[in-house]
Amino acid sequence: MVSETASARTMTHALRGRATTGVIAAIDIAALSFSTLITLALWSGKANAISASSAINLLIIAILTILCLSGIDGSAKAAPRASAFIVLPFLRNCLAIVVAWSILAATDYIAGPASIPLAAALPFAVAWLAAAGAATLCSRSACWYLLEAAGASAKHRIAIVGAGPLGTKLARMIEERFGEQISIVGIYDDRATRIPEAVCGLSVEPVEKLHGQVRQNRVDKILVALPLNAEERLLDVLIRLKSLPVDVSILPDGLGIRLFGQQASTSADGFNQLFLNIFHRPMSASDQAVKRAFDVIVSLMLLVFLAPVMAITGLAIVLTSPGPVFFRQPRAGLYDDVIRVFKFRTMYAHRTDLLASQQTQRNDPRITAVGRFLRKTSIDELPQLFNVLMGEMSLVGPRPHATGMCINGQPCHKIFREYAHRHRVKPGVTGWAQVNGFRGAVEDAAILNERIKHDVYYIDNWSLWLDMEILLKTIPEIMFSKTAY
Repeated sequence: MVSETASARTMTHALRGRATTGVIAAIDIAALSFSTLITLALWSGKANAISASSAINLLIIAILTILCLSGIDGSAKAAPRASAFIVLPFLRNCLAIVVAWSILAATDYIAGPASIPLAAALPFAVAWLAAAGAATLCSRSACWYLLEAAGASAKHRIAIVGAGPLGTKLARMIEERFGEQISIVGIYDDRATRIPEAVCGLSVEPVEKLHGQVRQNRVDKILVALPLNAEERLLDVLIRLKSLPVDVSILPDGLGIRLFGQQASTSADGFNQLFLNIFHRPMSASDQAVKRAFDVIVSLMLLVFLAPVMAITGLAIVLTSPGPVFFRQPRAGLYDDVIRVFKFRTMYAHRTDLLASQQTQRNDPRITAVGRFLRKTSIDELPQLFNVLMGEMSLVGPRPHATGMCINGQPCHKIFREYAHRHRVKPGVTGWAQVNGFRGAVEDAAILNERIKHDVYYIDNWSLWLDMEILLKTIPEIMFSKTAY
């Protein structure tokens, strides 16, 4: 916890403010613009030189691409590393240049005679890539060192669950020993009695408010300071915290605090040994940035490629049954927050079930003839690519369940305690469970249990290669699946 490197801790606060993030984005765009002008100046006067208007069009497309890929800026929510802060924007800007060239070249050659001479296109593109890459690396390196110096007082932000004697001792020890390294953002406890109103000057709040703090990115780690003999209460708290994508540790007893308190040392290693790590953040900041970039790029490509299929589908729905083309259903997303998922409507409009209180069955009379085909081929799920672009979903992840989904009359979270774990990452259009035979309706608790096991495996073993594997396996699963109807 306190053993983060000084530079990582330093950058955590320095990158929090929107103003700082906006300035860094402006510097990135300025670096790209400067490199464009330099390259254009070097190319002017040469035979087959690219025109200034073409260069400006390229720059505008590249800037728009950068804004679409704004999540890949290396200053993600958790403490970034220098490599992520510098290298990720470099790769993003290079990708923006490639996208700009591809779009302009395609429209140029489709529209008519090429305004960009082929002999000049490739050399200019290579020179622009080199200049933009160098400018981005230099500007980001300078920003890193300036922000590192400016953020020397940044602190690691923790929340303490438990306002009893154990939590109070922990808070006081942190304040006395690690006040320059750690900031306690809040003390949380649900008990109405036998707890103080405030600890170390902080009002004791209900645990539910901690969820809001995490959603607003104000917590780096949660420390649970409850006595082990309060087993039911401890288990209840841990289950509630399991859906949050932050590190969670527990303090097993007060003996460690007393022993550590007798030492004069402020050793981070000794302090960390007091805790048992229970849950880990599913993805690092750089992992989230890479996954988000992959989602945006692949989703845009799929939308362009599948646009004719989606247009024909919309027309077929309109012609065969009255009602809207799209159906937006409330489902559980990241943090168990409710998101509205896009789908092509597959049921008769007057028989749609927003809360999925009754799951679909084979030969379900509520489903239209077109809808039956759409569900079998998963074409009805294609509009969820818009949810991916909006940042509510990912291409790959645990499938979002409808908010009213029940198994044998019981809500899913009451059947399995592991259920909340699947909400620590964004839900996906497809997932590990789906490509392993658990696609379609969840008819009983055994199937739900297997789905949860596969979802937890995906979260604990995520990698970009696993995402690619799942996407590739989704195609044959759609073609040969017998569980979707």
